[in-house]
Amino acid sequence: SQKSWRQIFPKIVAIRPPIIDFPENPVSKENCKVIVWGDFVKESRFDLLIHAWEKIGRYFPNWRLQLCGNGDQEPYKKIIREKRLSKLILCYPQSENRSEKYSQSAILVHTSEHDIYGGAIMEAMAYGIPCVVMKVPGTPNELIKNEENGFLIKPDHLMDLTIKLSILIRNADYRQKLGSKARENMRIYNLDTTMKRWLKLLDEIETKKKHK
Repeated sequence: SQKSWRQIFPKIVAIRPPIIDFPENPVSKENCKVIVWGDFVKESRFDLLIHAWEKIGRYFPNWRLQLCGNGDQEPYKKIIREKRLSKLILCYPQSENRSEKYSQSAILVHTSEHDIYGGAIMEAMAYGIPCVVMKVPGTPNELIKNEENGFLIKPDHLMDLTIKLSILIRNADYRQKLGSKARENMRIYNLDTTMKRWLKLLDEIETKKKHK
């Protein structure tokens, strides 16, 4: 079985980048958009999301899936057109205003292994957005407590992804509950707390040097 980096390197201390501008208010539970940050490449698994939305869109036609990232969008737009989902799935470049996109969203989906620090997940959680994250080895999974502040889903599992998204879409109160917990969990990553962790770590290193 695969071991986490904490098991391989038990003495390593992880200090995540701080959330500089913590959102003043959480998102509205009336929002009807699902946001995805990544790249238009195979590893991001946007294709899996498109297939999931083919089913979700039938039951929740007022909801929109927003795919945001760098790269060639055309192969994905072709699949979207073939499935007649052009009104339900929208593609945007990575440079789009992130804070504006978050404030209009209700759920974030993360199916990529590229964001090893979980930056997009942390940003979304700070806005009170519950995240649906693919359970693969890496840091992003450590941010999500399953069914407490979001969902962890099986790798490349279309049915699991579709079910978890449908649960959050269908139940606004549950979505808000998970989002509130996610926002609460992110408060420890403010700039002041992060700087204190760095100073503590540096002091510990200096102390160990003196005792050698």
